[in-house]
Amino acid sequence: MEFKQIINRVEQGGLSGDEIASYRNFCAVWLYRFYEEVGNLSAKAAVWMTANRENYKSQAECERAWDATEEGQTLTRKKNTIKGLEHIQEVLTSQHFMLTKELKNT
Repeated sequence: MEFKQIINRVEQGGLSGDEIASYRNFCAVWLYRFYEEVGNLSAKAAVWMTANRENYKSQAECERAWDATEEGQTLTRKKNTIKGLEHIQEVLTSQHFMLTKELKNT
């Protein structure tokens, strides 16, 4: 399963309860993995900036230098991916509640 498949299926609408549960579980597992990776990269960023701070005129300049490194760019991509996954989770949660409400009304 891929995120694009989930997004396409959500856009089509009419998800079953099982699909919603499966997609939410899939997203939750990946969110956990990405949060763990972001935590590790954030720790590396702190160490890198502490070691390199004296080479820069300001903290902001040091942070920009970190952001320009490969690991800094990876950290940014992972954070953006997390935001996207959180939005997918919100949509799936909303669809779950709508489906539950429909089932109660029948």
